[in-house]
Amino acid sequence: MTLRDRLLADLRAPGSKPANPAELARRLRLNPKKAQELAHEVRRLIAEGSAVRLAGERIAAARPPAEDKRSRRPAAGGPPGAAPSR
Repeated sequence: MTLRDRLLADLRAPGSKPANPAELARRLRLNPKKAQELAHEVRRLIAEGSAVRLAGERIAAARPPAEDKRSRRPAAGGPPGAAPSR
């Protein structure tokens, strides 16, 4: 499993809280030499939209776009394109 996969799995885990890069390194049990690689992966994930940077330099997984909750039913007059009844 690559560092990227491990990082995404940690950020998307149920109950996972946003964390700064130092906390992410601790959670992933990375040695200090891997800190630069972690910073690079974090920047890549943010650039592609898989992660977001929050206040206080915290990193979190990006939420998927919300579904449009509006109804797709036609107006009360009937199906679209139908002539209004009089």
